[in-house]
Formats: sequence, structure tokens, C-alpha cells
Amino acid sequence: MKTLMLVRHAKAVRGDMNLPDRDRDLEEKGVRNAKKLAKYLASEKVEIDLLVSSPANRAKSTALILTNELGKRVADLVIVERLYGSDVQTLVSVVEQTSKKVDTLMLVGHNPQIEGLANFFLSKDLHMQTSSLIILKFNVDTWEGLGHEKPVRFSSVI
Repeated sequence: MKTLMLVRHAKAVRGDMNLPDRDRDLEEKGVRNAKKLAKYLASEKVEIDLLVSSPANRAKSTALILTNELGKRVADLVIVERLYGSDVQTLVSVVEQTSKKVDTLMLVGHNPQIEGLANFFLSKDLHMQTSSLIILKFNVDTWEGLGHEKPVRFSSVI
């Protein structure tokens, strides 16, 4: 069984012509909501083998809050350049290239890509708000070829 957790980064400050999009930080509300999500995950005793984040400040900050709040419940955190400004197929590729030793993978990214990935697997038209989480469980032993699979269970936390 493999578990894929998709997180849309927490609420960020509005764009500014003088600030590159990648450099936008979290609003205070975003920090609170990311901590709330971490508290929920801790209450559910979630263990994350690998947390992969976009390099954009708002996604990295969300990932770091989750990692700090969950402590040892997150085994590893990596920043992957391809998660910023990507498309759904790139995200599928990142997932499929994950080591089969990883049972629970969390991606922290951006819309419309992270929402698009959830919709790709679920064949639905879901909307992910900031700090929302989609959990997909697959009855497979490896991430390779996951793009051709459908989840056996799905849940969402908003």
C-alpha cells in the first residue's frame, strides 16, 4: 500500500510587482493554518517517509512548518525544483521516480498543478484551498507506473 498526500501551500502574501513570485512568503493566517494542518496530522499519528516541496518560499515555509511540528514523524524533507511552475505530468513523474522504500509520500506545491494532480488520479473536479490536504491510497508496492492506477481510498482535509 502506498499513500500519496497532496498539500497546497498555506496562504501567501499577495503578489507585488517588486517581488518575484517565488519569493512570496506566508501570511500570518497561512502560518496558523499550516500549524493547524500539522496538528491534525499529528492527531492522526501520520508518519511521512518523504516530504517533497516546491522551492518557492510559500511552499518551503509550509513544508518546514509541517516538518517542525511533526518532528520525527517526517523522515526526510527534500526541495525539488521541478515542483515549481510544473505541470501535472511532471508531478506524476516526480511521484513515479520515488523509491519503493517510501510508503508515504507528501508533495507540497501550488495550484493549479497540485489540484490538477488530485483531479488526475480521482477523475473529479476538486478545488483545493490553501493549506488543504488530499490523501490518496493505492494498492501497489511501488510508485513506478502509478500514473496508470486509481486510488482505492481517498480523503480530504480542508
